[in-house]
Amino acid sequence: MACGVPNAELENARPGSDGGAAVRLVAAEVSAHVDREQIERGGGEARDRQFTETDLDGMRLVVTATGDLETDAAIAAAARLQNIWTNAADQPVDCDFILPAITRAGARGGQVNRGHRLATTHRGTICEFP
Repeated sequence: MACGVPNAELENARPGSDGGAAVRLVAAEVSAHVDREQIERGGGEARDRQFTETDLDGMRLVVTATGDLETDAAIAAAARLQNIWTNAADQPVDCDFILPAITRAGARGGQVNRGHRLATTHRGTICEFP
């Protein structure tokens, strides 16, 4: 899966707004849980097919999370060649920026964003710190 934000949308973003960014979702099999109508209302699109480098056209930011290390590394490399910031989930070497996990103590019992493998692995240890 590769998601991107078109350059023009990012350049027109104003502080305090939703950024006006459109999402391009590319996946061989787009999950039934994806709200395609919401993506399209925002000016984005969902492409049901394998990633190709043309999916990067006009993008400013890419997040790739296929679960396949080689695929995510290839997408990140292709994006870097076009000077597009990239985050490859759970692959710091293929990231130009990170999306850190958040720990919340108290009523939630110190749950950690379970989408991030490293944070999940260290959830118990992190919660032990004062």
